[in-house]
Amino acid sequence: MLLAAGKYHQIIKALMKSLVVHQEAAICAVSDQMVQTIRSGHKIYLFGSGHSALLSQSAQLRGGGLANVVPILVTNLMVHENSQLSSLLEKTPGIAAQVLARYEVQTGDMLFVVSNSGVNAVPVEIARLAKERGALIVAICAFAYASANRRGQSSAKLVDSADFILDNGSQKGDAVLNLPQDSGKVCPSSTLINEFIWQCLVAECTSKLVSLVKPLPIYQSLNFEGAAAHNERLVQKMRAFNPHL
Repeated sequence: MLLAAGKYHQIIKALMKSLVVHQEAAICAVSDQMVQTIRSGHKIYLFGSGHSALLSQSAQLRGGGLANVVPILVTNLMVHENSQLSSLLEKTPGIAAQVLARYEVQTGDMLFVVSNSGVNAVPVEIARLAKERGALIVAICAFAYASANRRGQSSAKLVDSADFILDNGSQKGDAVLNLPQDSGKVCPSSTLINEFIWQCLVAECTSKLVSLVKPLPIYQSLNFEGAAAHNERLVQKMRAFNPHL
């Protein structure tokens, strides 16, 4: 019997249930904004640094995913080449403008910023700069942590720029499973819950779009006949805005 894995499953299941029960209004409101953004021909941007960048990568050109999504991907802010460098850079003020310069974020667009702590300089500044451009900002964070004042850190917070806040319920340090004999904690929750939040939004958004937009801007798995041509039509529409296509 998988005792430790079973405990982790129960923790994750509880976080998922809490999300759909206690943040129903926020999920509905954000998904309504996504529908409006897509119908008006605007884009939905996704940004995260470090491990939070995983959500942006997951949403890019994926079967069953929205074609209107533009990930903001910066190699040095991700963990796959130099994780220590990415950790340092995401805390460095003043580089967000250079990151955002590659993307045409404008009024009518949405920007999702994923940041567990909600205080690192790059996500905080990107949210502020995009808001100044007129974009609607959605923060995905560990709200109890991201809204707290912490000694020795900047007073600027991601939640201050956010029009909507979705709480992933993560604990300080992210790990949620206590090891025996007070040996510490393992198994982060944020990656799973961030993905769950996003897929809940995709589910709500596309369900509302069915009667409003045809064909739906949804990528298909290349394992299906005709999917390559279908996807290429969507890619051609988005290539002018998405530098990663």
